[in-house]
Amino acid sequence: MAASVALSPQDELADASLSLGRVTKLFDWEKPPTGAAGRRYDMSPLDGRFLMIKSADGANGAIPISVVLNWLEALKRLAPIK
Repeated sequence: MAASVALSPQDELADASLSLGRVTKLFDWEKPPTGAAGRRYDMSPLDGRFLMIKSADGANGAIPISVVLNWLEALKRLAPIK
């Protein structure tokens, strides 16, 4: 979401005031799954562009992964040090 912001100067009789303009939707996003940690977005420090993570399209949102146990032993067997 984005909105214009204006701050009126503070004077002796009144405190500074903040006024917001009309709120505008910038882009669509997906709510993070329950239990997900970390931010699903970041902003470029160079030009202010957004980078967002989007879930992979799958039958139920799940994607297959492989977990290799004892990979160091397998590496030693496949590429022995001479």
